[in-house]
Amino acid sequence: MAQATLTPELLARLRSGDPRAREEFLARYHPRIFSFGLMVCGHHEDAEDIAQDATLQALEAVTRLRSAEAFSVWLFRIVRHACLRQRRQQRIGGEAARPLASSGAEDRPDPSLAGQPEAAAIHRQTGELIRAALDELPAADRLLILLRDYEELPVGEIAQVLGLGESAVKMRLLRIRRRLRLRLQPRFSSFRQALQKS
Repeated sequence: MAQATLTPELLARLRSGDPRAREEFLARYHPRIFSFGLMVCGHHEDAEDIAQDATLQALEAVTRLRSAEAFSVWLFRIVRHACLRQRRQQRIGGEAARPLASSGAEDRPDPSLAGQPEAAAIHRQTGELIRAALDELPAADRLLILLRDYEELPVGEIAQVLGLGESAVKMRLLRIRRRLRLRLQPRFSSFRQALQKS
């Protein structure tokens, strides 16, 4: 997934109060915020609440943004805080943490696998194994992986989103990836054995 960017032109139009700019902002970023909220927080209902809250917050505050270049970090901070608020409310309400939901992007068939049903099935099952392993991570670790590997943010920007030093982000990424690899190795081994038998 490419980084969230805001053009200086759209930022200027938002600052001038152009209603079409607000519509463009909503059309461009609300689906992105929903998708990220869904990956981080779980169910569709949670993601809808988070997306509505974060999108309105972003739209109200975007005119105070110093520069369009700072948008990506700023937007993910807003979504992160919305997710944390949601989790706090769930804990206060006694709700259990909900599992990671699919954003839908992982379930879309890879066009390069058209006409190859076996390869497409392997691709889909691989995505399911990875999603299950991500679901087992603590929320903070999952957020870090999603920012780096799904949203493709550079380490420096992730550090800004999370309020950490770059070296701390690098070390945590290293540890989390090692943990994921240890969880995935036996699952992929079983998966490979099942494939060889079929």
